[in-house]
Amino acid sequence: MAKQLERHLNILQHFPRPPAYITAAQLHERLPHDLNVTKRTVERDLKQMSASFPDALEMVEGQGDNGRAIHWRLRFRQGLLPETFLNNPDLAMTLSLLEQQARSRLPRAVLDRLLPYWEQARTAHKHNAQTQRWQRDFQYLPDPMRPEPPSVDPEIQHTVEDALANEQRLTVTLETLDGSLTYARLLALRLILQEEVLYMLVENLETDDPEASLLLLPLHRVTHATASGLASGSGIEPDLAQQHLLGTGELITLEMRVSRSLAEALFERPIGHGLHIHVDGEHYRVTTKIEDSPQLHRWLQRRANEIEQCPSTCDTK
Repeated sequence: MAKQLERHLNILQHFPRPPAYITAAQLHERLPHDLNVTKRTVERDLKQMSASFPDALEMVEGQGDNGRAIHWRLRFRQGLLPETFLNNPDLAMTLSLLEQQARSRLPRAVLDRLLPYWEQARTAHKHNAQTQRWQRDFQYLPDPMRPEPPSVDPEIQHTVEDALANEQRLTVTLETLDGSLTYARLLALRLILQEEVLYMLVENLETDDPEASLLLLPLHRVTHATASGLASGSGIEPDLAQQHLLGTGELITLEMRVSRSLAEALFERPIGHGLHIHVDGEHYRVTTKIEDSPQLHRWLQRRANEIEQCPSTCDTK
């Protein structure tokens, strides 16, 4: 399919502007040699595109000096391939570079419908020298600790998204360090993308314990999911459930004294908003506005030996 799309795109790019005509042989001569296609393949592709889009591509027989030549005319580009990809290589490059990010952020059904456009964008980007040079000169290096988002089973994501849309009850099997765990009655509240990991925020309808009723399940660890019936939960708002599990998101002022090595790391990769760093004796004092969240507390715990939180401890040293 990708090779065929590549040929179709190249053929369309070498058509003269409407209403001019061209033969399959002339198109074949204009195509890049590295496509390795024959004139017969070009003729077959033209007939296929004409059959699929008869209003856009016209075949005229009985042309030429001997009256036996077949000419082709492109009435308009729209309807064959997106006009934006044919005439806007910048957009094609943008879409091809953003494809991976979109995979973890869009509903699975939308991704399925976008697959042909991703392929067309990659093909247009591949044959443009300017965008190819930019991709060579600019390199994106993902986080080496998590080079790509964990893969989620497409069918499971479809099921979860449908349950969310239709307010259905979910039965889910989750893979854990201690083996498989099954939840028979879950109400999906929302999907949350956190640090490139897709989670499902749910209410467990099988327990009456408020503290145990809200769960955040990593979707890539779900091995089975089915939706059935209409769910009737406690009516808790997704925003309140999210705040309960992940914190309020309230902005706080974080002030701390840190080592030189951590100060250099924060200078290169700031955290929070409006980060300031200045020398404080043999250490550095860091001040920033940041959301109060479990991630922040875990970050502070992991660096407990490098950090003194202020003002409770810094001023006494």
